[in-house]
Amino acid sequence: MTTTDTLVIKAEARTQVGKGAARALRRQNKIPAVIYGLGKAPQTIAVEARSLKMVLLKKGFYTHV
Repeated sequence: MTTTDTLVIKAEARTQVGKGAARALRRQNKIPAVIYGLGKAPQTIAVEARSLKMVLLKKGFYTHV
């Protein structure tokens, strides 16, 4: 991975929040997450576990911002 590579992680917006909704997502092999920053309101998303794992295993993932 070079410094110019952009990582793309597919995610979908989710409307339900809380422990029950998160557990339901995990049963569907999805990972609940929240995006914070840029002075905007937090956005709740769900990421497919398999696709996230593939990105995490890429060389250099943990050394890039």
